[in-house]
Amino acid sequence: MTKTITLNVDENINEEFRKIVIQKYGDKKGSLSHAVEDAFKLLIQSINSNNADIDLQNKINAGYNLGGLIYKNRDELHER
Repeated sequence: MTKTITLNVDENINEEFRKIVIQKYGDKKGSLSHAVEDAFKLLIQSINSNNADIDLQNKINAGYNLGGLIYKNRDELHER
């Protein structure tokens, strides 16, 4: 199912995007829609990937409790 979206885009961005669309998708009917859909998908993937990276970094920064005892020196660990 497709939806219609009306966008207001800066003229320079519009011109550059249309040039890229013609180079990659050609000048046929539906090329612009196909390119915009691909651009949306890339943006969504990028945001999701960035969020996953942030979640992973937060987990790393939080650290993990590995349990165990804390020893002041090596001798205590090996009971020497």
